[in-house]
Amino acid sequence: MNFNQSFLEIFNFCEYYNSVKSAINADDKVAIGIKPAQKIIAVHLEALLRDNNLSRIYKVEISKGQPSLPRVPWISIIRRGRRVYNCISVSICFGRAGNGVVIGLMKPVESDGFNIKTVDRIVTSDFIDLNSNKLATSYNSRFVNPVALKKNEISQAKIEKLIMDSIMIEQAYMVDSLYL
Repeated sequence: MNFNQSFLEIFNFCEYYNSVKSAINADDKVAIGIKPAQKIIAVHLEALLRDNNLSRIYKVEISKGQPSLPRVPWISIIRRGRRVYNCISVSICFGRAGNGVVIGLMKPVESDGFNIKTVDRIVTSDFIDLNSNKLATSYNSRFVNPVALKKNEISQAKIEKLIMDSIMIEQAYMVDSLYL
């Protein structure tokens, strides 16, 4: 499975998960099935960080879910020593319906201590919904620079550019916040 196929695997999982009423436990066979796809993307992002001399600053985290998987899976790049739930991150969030991803710098759900402006994404007929049934796993209004990509728009080069652009925004924010 390559980088693009990994996205398709996760899209298919999201579409299935959105069609069932009950939660899928993290140790369920279906849940375990998307882990390789998430890991392929994570390994690719780790290589991107290494190639850009950023691996000493950042690490890649994958949504895991405990005890059940989140309805909106994500893969995030965060500063080492930090946690996704309480720091800004460069994130790829998979649409709940499996119709695409939103990529960009994301403010954490559990902390509003960051003086950084987010964008209210406009709901349209082809909206990539990132909201779950819980506030802690709802991301529609958490992005600073959201870029939505449909299934057919996924490309390694495009995603790498969006990730690097978002890292630059994160770095500028971190420098600015030192002087606030």
